[in-house]
Amino acid sequence: MYGLSTFLLAIHFVYRYVLICRPNHRYLFSSFECKVAWVALTLVWGLIYFSINFFLFAPSERYHNFARAAVLSRANYDIDELGFFCVFIYEVIDGETIIYISYCVGLCVMMVMMLSTFLVMICCGVQIIRALERISLSNKTRNLQHQLLRALIVQATIPFIFSYLPRFLMFAFVIKGSSKNAFTAFVPYTIALYTFLDPIAIIIFIPTLRKKIFDFKRCREVVSAVSRTKLDFSLRY
Repeated sequence: MYGLSTFLLAIHFVYRYVLICRPNHRYLFSSFECKVAWVALTLVWGLIYFSINFFLFAPSERYHNFARAAVLSRANYDIDELGFFCVFIYEVIDGETIIYISYCVGLCVMMVMMLSTFLVMICCGVQIIRALERISLSNKTRNLQHQLLRALIVQATIPFIFSYLPRFLMFAFVIKGSSKNAFTAFVPYTIALYTFLDPIAIIIFIPTLRKKIFDFKRCREVVSAVSRTKLDFSLRY
């Protein structure tokens, strides 16, 4: 889910970029063939991310032996009974450093995927800001575009703080060999928190959408009140 969510967010930035900066290329998101290509690309991206975690980051017998005592002493769990994935890139045995290639390959590919999505968001965001300052739009359209842009910027900032940065730090601690760092225990919580904060940012920074939501809520309250009134009337008569 993490890999797909960041990729979809990057596609959202590309869509806004095409809509504002390259309107002649709207067919990239409107034609049937391009839609199929985007869906296929998204599925392939998610499959690559899943394969890295399932195959390359799968815990090996070497890692079980390496972490068995630490897990038992700190968490009082038998590591053989736990389901998890790990990034076990090297081990020092009798002063000799043994590097495990599969974990290194998985780590490098995942870092490239993370960096590529974030760079796409940054590049598209900068181009959109420049285009909005340059092109002539009606006040209503420009206001809506600025609302969407602010929401996109916040949508990029939130995953950077709560997802990209924690994961980069976690991988940095892994490469450094700092296995006792307590920070890594909070990474799953920060990643889960960003998926909760992301839609809230859209509601806060797009007044038009916020107004529609509140109008819908008031409409439901009115319908509910009318239904109760009809029920009371029918019970009386």
